[in-house]
Amino acid sequence: MNPPHAALCTLTAQTHRNHRLFPIREGRKFGFINRTGSVVVPPQYDAVGEPNEGRINITLGSLSGKVVIPR
Repeated sequence: MNPPHAALCTLTAQTHRNHRLFPIREGRKFGFINRTGSVVVPPQYDAVGEPNEGRINITLGSLSGKVVIPR
């Protein structure tokens, strides 16, 4: 049986190599855009961290996980 946070750990941001992501906020939800301003992770999380080593820490309600950025 998968832990309740398993789905959060497998989310991926659609981005390309060498593209930096920037956090955005829409109401009380957070997501990410790339350098061109395109939304690559829609605002849906209660909290997000800075991208670090190809991963972004996220919180959704009482669940936490990481969004993996493909290289």
